[in-house]
Amino acid sequence: RPTPPARPPARPPPATRPPATRPPDRRPPDRRPSGPPSDPRPAAPSPAGSCDVRPAESYCFAYTGPAWTPEAASVNCVAAPGATFRTAACPTAGRIATCTFRRPSDPDRELVYTTYAPADGDLRAALTLARLACPGTFEAVE
Repeated sequence: RPTPPARPPARPPPATRPPATRPPDRRPPDRRPSGPPSDPRPAAPSPAGSCDVRPAESYCFAYTGPAWTPEAASVNCVAAPGATFRTAACPTAGRIATCTFRRPSDPDRELVYTTYAPADGDLRAALTLARLACPGTFEAVE
């Protein structure tokens, strides 16, 4: 009977390496607050005032550009029939859209028109009309 081939000698276990070490982190500490990410859009500036013409129309406009002062905004507002001037933003309850507008000739006098839900409840028609009437940036509010 033939002799079985000799087994190769057992391999020695692999050499154990010491754990890898990292050099110390030399970056400055992160100074950002922890928590959920913030909204990347800048906060809207406080308006110089707003002109609520909802008794006659279904909108209100806010004087948001840096060139507006409460006095100038008030003078502009009183020219609108049935308007009420206040030194605050337009109400948000019931709004359905906004339109941000700047005249190329005077971009620092920005206006933000807020359109409200109509009394007849036809939101689709009101949004269509608001979009067509907007000479600037239109945004539907959900």
